[in-house]
Amino acid sequence: MSRYEGMDKLLEGVRERTQQCAGNRPRQAPAAPGAPMTSEQYDTIVGNLNNLLHAAGELRQMVVAEDARMLTEGRREHLLMLLGQVLEELWNTEATLQGVS
Repeated sequence: MSRYEGMDKLLEGVRERTQQCAGNRPRQAPAAPGAPMTSEQYDTIVGNLNNLLHAAGELRQMVVAEDARMLTEGRREHLLMLLGQVLEELWNTEATLQGVS
């Protein structure tokens, strides 16, 4: 299996786990601005972060397990672009939590 196909499978697994976590919890209306976060919202965030952490570890293992130089330049650039977008979202989330906005 090529690395690119494996990453698609990894991403699909993350989507499924996230949907399962979200599906197991009742849907809630968004909290009003300034309202405290509910325990359910916090648990959902923690679950999503744990899924992300697990997926990041799997992704790292896939990159280490196969020689990254075997990727075509286009695929390498595509993966780097996606990784950059993920990191930017995480940095923005961290900044929000730190109150930096």
